[in-house]
Amino acid sequence: MNRKFRTIAMIPVAAFAVLGPFSASFASDDVSTDRGLLAFVLRNDTVLARVAENCQDVSVVRAALNGRMGFTIKAECAIKDGREENADCSAYRINATGTIDSPAQATVRHLMLDLRCSA
Repeated sequence: MNRKFRTIAMIPVAAFAVLGPFSASFASDDVSTDRGLLAFVLRNDTVLARVAENCQDVSVVRAALNGRMGFTIKAECAIKDGREENADCSAYRINATGTIDSPAQATVRHLMLDLRCSA
């Protein structure tokens, strides 16, 4: 039985911007909420945590296909140390997809970073 379930949630920019290092008040083990899922993934995925800082346009999309629940997190985040790009490239467009493995566990399975440059 092919069923699709989609929800879209916009996470407030301020909530995502303060996550590096992660705020204990934002952290949650309940990945059933979008805020909890975002906090869990950012706390447990070291690659995503290293690039996610001062993010805007953050969204969480959940989708179920063939009985398996998944998610996509999209955001545009400032580069933490832009000296290497000579200030020409100031942000990354983040697209992270993964699975919700249990009520307390989620895993990023694919992470794509697109460098946003002015030139």
